[in-house]
Amino acid sequence: MKKYNIKIDEHTFIVDVDQTTPDTLKIKVNNNLYSVTIEEIIQMIDLPEEPKKIFVPVPTQTEFTTVSEDVKFMRSPIAGAVIDVKINQGQEIKNGDLVCIIEAMKMETELYSSLTGKIKNVFVKKGDNLKLNQKIFEIE
Repeated sequence: MKKYNIKIDEHTFIVDVDQTTPDTLKIKVNNNLYSVTIEEIIQMIDLPEEPKKIFVPVPTQTEFTTVSEDVKFMRSPIAGAVIDVKINQGQEIKNGDLVCIIEAMKMETELYSSLTGKIKNVFVKKGDNLKLNQKIFEIE
């Protein structure tokens, strides 16, 4: 049992408190015994009908890195898992074509070609884990 001095307005009370169950207390105030039930108060808050949307800018086109005048590589702008590859070796692509989809932190990022040309090599496949700046494909 714990003893407290409780002041209410100008009056001071000597209070003995004993917790008998997690939600029940026995309190003795000035030699009078009381049984007190404790109820947790849960404050409800009103949520807006429509949750707020947060937009994070994600680049939609990835630049190619020039190796020589006739060979270019597309590299991954982020680390993540390859969800889908939309290109094949020998395929002709143009600026703005979807080339692959990468998932990072449960967000899908579509990567688009920024050049026009023929795919010489594809270095990734569905299910691969890409590192930042890893080669995705080579274009002629």
